[in-house]
Amino acid sequence: ETGKDRKTCNISITFTLPNSKVPIRIECLPQYVRSSNSATYIGASLVDTDIESYKTLQKYLINSLA
Repeated sequence: ETGKDRKTCNISITFTLPNSKVPIRIECLPQYVRSSNSATYIGASLVDTDIESYKTLQKYLINSLA
C-alpha cells in the first residue's frame, strides 16, 4: 500500500484497444498494491494523460458497458 513514507512515482501503461491500431498511453498514480498467490492488483488514479488517449479510452469503456 502506498503511504506518506514511501516515494511514489507514476506508472505509464501503454496498450491497444480491440479494433484499434493506435496505442494508448495512460499515466497513473498508484494508490494501493495488493498481492495474492496468483496476481498483483494495483489501484491507481489517472494523471497527466493526454486528452486524446483519455477520450478514446472513455469512449471505449462507455460503449462496452452499453
